[in-house]
Amino acid sequence: MKKSDIICFAGNLYDQRPWTNRQQIMTRVACMGYKVLYIEPPKNLFVQLIKLIFSVKPEQNVSKWFKRIWKIEKRGENLYLFSLVKIIPTKYRIFRKLNYLLYCSFVKKKLKQLNMERPVLWIYTPDAGVFAGKLSEYLSCYDCVDNYTSQPWYKNNFKNIEKDELELLKKVTLVFTTSKSLYRDKIKYNPNTYLVHNVGDFNHFIKATHFNTKIPDNIINIAKPIIGFVGAIDDYKLDIDLLSYLANERAKWSIVLIGPVGVADKKTSTRVLRECSNIYFLGERKYECIPDYIKAFDVCIIPYQKNKYTEGCFPIKFFEYLATGKPVVVSGLPELEKYGDIIGFANTKNRFISLIEEYLKNDTNENKKHRIAIAKKNTWQKKTEKQIEIIKGFVKTK
Repeated sequence: MKKSDIICFAGNLYDQRPWTNRQQIMTRVACMGYKVLYIEPPKNLFVQLIKLIFSVKPEQNVSKWFKRIWKIEKRGENLYLFSLVKIIPTKYRIFRKLNYLLYCSFVKKKLKQLNMERPVLWIYTPDAGVFAGKLSEYLSCYDCVDNYTSQPWYKNNFKNIEKDELELLKKVTLVFTTSKSLYRDKIKYNPNTYLVHNVGDFNHFIKATHFNTKIPDNIINIAKPIIGFVGAIDDYKLDIDLLSYLANERAKWSIVLIGPVGVADKKTSTRVLRECSNIYFLGERKYECIPDYIKAFDVCIIPYQKNKYTEGCFPIKFFEYLATGKPVVVSGLPELEKYGDIIGFANTKNRFISLIEEYLKNDTNENKKHRIAIAKKNTWQKKTEKQIEIIKGFVKTK
C-alpha cells in the first residue's frame, strides 16, 4: 500500500492531557511514515483568549493554538497540526454546517500547502461528519471511541447529535468501534464496521512498578489500605452511591479519587462523598505523575454505573491499571466482564467490597506478573497497526 496522507478531525486539542485515542493513534501513524494533518476542533476565540491570559490548563498550550489558526505547526517528521476557530455559534445544527462549509475552504488551502492529494479522512466525532465527501478523500473512516449520544457534554452542546452520527455512519467507507455494544449498534448502518478495543500506554504506567518512582507527598501519608480511582468524576458514569457505600461499610479503608469533577456532567454532586472522612479528593493531577500515585494504591477500582453510556464503554484506564500490576475491581462495565479471570468483576455493592477484600488478603506476585503481561499485549502501537492493516485492505480494493 502506498503511504496515503491522512487528515484527522480529532475532536481534541493535540496538547490536551491525558492523551486519548486521537493523539496516541495519530502520533504513531505519523511515525509509521504516513503524513498526518491533525485538525483540532473549532474553539471559541474569546474563551481561548481568557485561558491564555489566566493560564487555565497550561498543559494545553493555548498560545500554540493561537499560532496554529494561521500557520501549520510541524511536530516530528510527518505530523502537522492545524487549529480551527469558531466563526459563529455552533450549538444549532444549521449554523454548525455553515461553519464547517467555511472551514472546508481553510482546510483545502492547508492541504495544498502540504501537497496532500486524495487523503484518507479519519474522523473521531460525529459533528465533524460534514467534512466527509468534501475534501476529495480517497476513503474515509469514523473511529467511534465513545457513545456520544449518551454523553451529557455532547447532548448539551450539539443539537441532533444522533442525526449527525447516523449521517456520518452512512457516508464513511468504514467504521472502527471500541466495544461490542458500539459495534452492534454501528454495523446496522455501515457493514464495514470493525471492533478494535481500547488499549493503554504500557510504557508510561509500568513506571508504577519501578523502584525509583517516588510516591507524591499528598498521598504517601494517607492510611493504608488505599483503594484508588483515577479519571473524570462525572455523575453520568461514576457510581457515587457505590463509593459512598464502600466508604461507610469499610471506614478503615482510604478511598482516593484523582481527577476533575463535573467536566462533562455539570450536574455532578460530590457532597455525599465529601461527608465521608475516609474519602480523599486529590484533584486533577498531571498525566506524567499518575503512575507515581497509583504506586501508592493497594487496589485500583472502576466503580461505574450500569447504563446506556457505560454499556458501550471500554475505559482506557483499564489496561493502564493492569500495566501497574495492581489488582483491579470493576462494576457497571459489561465490556470488561470477559476479563473476569484477571480482575474482580462485581454486579452488586457487596460483591464489589468482597472482591477488594479478597485482593487485599490474597493477591500474589504471580497475579501481578500476569496482569502486566496482559497489558503489554494491549498497547497503542498494536492497536494502530491493526487499524492501518484494516485500512490497507480497503485501499487495495479501490
